Amino acid sequence: MKKILFLLILLFSVTSVVGQSEKINCSVIDFFIPKKSVFEEKGKTSQKKAFGFELRDYNEMHTRVSKIQSYVLEKLVKDNRFNLVERSKINIIQKERELQKSMDFIDGYVTNQGKAVGADYLILGDFELNEMSFTISIYSVADEKLVASEITMLKKRLSTNFKSIRTPIDEATDRLINKLAPNYMALLEVTNERKGSAKEVLIAGGTGRGLEKGDEVEFKIIEERTVEREILTYYKTIGTGEIDKIEGKNFSLISIKKGGKKIATLIQSGQKIVCSKKIK
Repeated sequence: MKKILFLLILLFSVTSVVGQSEKINCSVIDFFIPKKSVFEEKGKTSQKKAFGFELRDYNEMHTRVSKIQSYVLEKLVKDNRFNLVERSKINIIQKERELQKSMDFIDGYVTNQGKAVGADYLILGDFELNEMSFTISIYSVADEKLVASEITMLKKRLSTNFKSIRTPIDEATDRLINKLAPNYMALLEVTNERKGSAKEVLIAGGTGRGLEKGDEVEFKIIEERTVEREILTYYKTIGTGEIDKIEGKNFSLISIKKGGKKIATLIQSGQKIVCSKKIK
């Protein structure tokens, strides 16, 4: 009982430190994907030597690009730090993409609509056919400003071989989410130790944090650094590992790859250690 109580106190304290106790309300606005007819027209007018695509390839390309929004949504749904506001309540997108009027339109009208439904952030996506690139952006409703964006070049993957575009989109979404809310999870205990070195540990994060078996993670300690009289929080990496087993929404077992001795020493001394998924 005492051990369980200690773990709960440790989890609560670390969660408070990294500021993840409250859910973030966000809404995913329907991503802008040019109509299928636009793809077809591009296929007719493009020079095959320059682009290497035929008409049927552009139709297939449209099908694959149209799935990008579902990939981003899946990432957000799996991460229990986020609460998705029903986007159908935000009546701001017209068939001809009224959002393209101007950046001021996005910064003003769109974010005001977000306030009306209680969204903290709005997530938008745009596919640029000529460049074959996809941009995912996050806007702050309170500040009415762009928080972060990620541009993914898909030209090589949208070739006649049609390599999966899910991997680069997933990686871009991870980077974007990490900019908005770094995913720090508490290291709870060392579950396997040999010769004073941690070989396996239990962390407070599972499917509810979007983790999967095989994900690489980094272990960090939280330090305070004074820079020009300002106290800043610094996350110092002390080791790495790989998720060996997911135990539900809230827990995972991680095999230590580097830093096992330091992790064991610090955890025994009562030092708080957090970990985060390694972002590519």
